[in-house]
Amino acid sequence: MAKGKGQKFKLVSLESGRECGYLRVNPVDMDKTKKYKKFDKNVRHHVECKIVPIKKGGTKALANSKKAGE
Repeated sequence: MAKGKGQKFKLVSLESGRECGYLRVNPVDMDKTKKYKKFDKNVRHHVECKIVPIKKGGTKALANSKKAGE
């Protein structure tokens, strides 16, 4: 991936399993062993989070879902 190009990842709480926030990093430079701490509204304190890539649905997937709904 080109230098300076980041991808959006979401942070998921290890305690509640809910989404805590977003992070934009370059996957080439990303350290998967690093622990991220974010505030979790559900348990009302800072928790450790794991990083999860966001799956994007393309335009073809969107067109197919609209076609199936008709």
